[in-house]
Amino acid sequence: MDIGTSKVTKSDQLEVKHYMIDIFEPGQAFSAGKYEEMGDQILKEIFEKRDIAILCGGTAFYIESLLYGLDSFPTVSNEIKLGLEDDLSKLGLPFLVEELKKVDPELANKMDLNNHRRVIRALGIYRQTGKSPSSFFKKKKKELNYQPILILLLPDRQELYEKINSRVDDMMKDGLEQEAQFIFENYPEQFSSTVGYAEFKDYFEGSRSLEEVYELIKRNTRRYAKRQMTWFRGKNEWIQFYPNEKEKVFLFVNREINR
Repeated sequence: MDIGTSKVTKSDQLEVKHYMIDIFEPGQAFSAGKYEEMGDQILKEIFEKRDIAILCGGTAFYIESLLYGLDSFPTVSNEIKLGLEDDLSKLGLPFLVEELKKVDPELANKMDLNNHRRVIRALGIYRQTGKSPSSFFKKKKKELNYQPILILLLPDRQELYEKINSRVDDMMKDGLEQEAQFIFENYPEQFSSTVGYAEFKDYFEGSRSLEEVYELIKRNTRRYAKRQMTWFRGKNEWIQFYPNEKEKVFLFVNREINR
């Protein structure tokens, strides 16, 4: 899934050491809890050698799991899982998304609502326990052996959207269609829930043109970016900067490290 995820290139990986890339096959299950476990271990190893590690990305649920920790989520019965699958089939993903927004708006605001697997997992917890999935975040923040400095870069929205559109055009030139075909044939569950791949389904089945597919990918990526920005803007602990204020970012980081 190199192209559709805009994975950091091999040449960039030679310049800067990256972690947690190519660690699972597309069909393997992964979770925020597993991410927390692996991330904690990697940070421990990094801090044994140096003072600074950089965690970058935009998936809020996973970032929170690493910084604040997760309680163990309850086991969801097969009956509830099958009921959710049935609702997805008969009523569609928008129906499930609306239910999630009602029972856990906090989680709905920070997750990829196009990913039906994540939506189903969250609703499964609610239907099993009657409690919102967010309530299973640890009430007491976990103890960290490092001091996080939370920096949120906020580019101009129009500039960001133009970059998204340009990136999708580059992905198309790099062979996204062929990569999506491979995922479609070998990992159908992963395919149907991931922006950048799911949009190809109708094209492969003959009901949508390739041009329409790429426009959909651009639109859905822009919508996802908008949800990310909205959620992060509401978090007061994140220090917000715009790209043309890079000097302030570095001054702030140096001040915090020295302190």
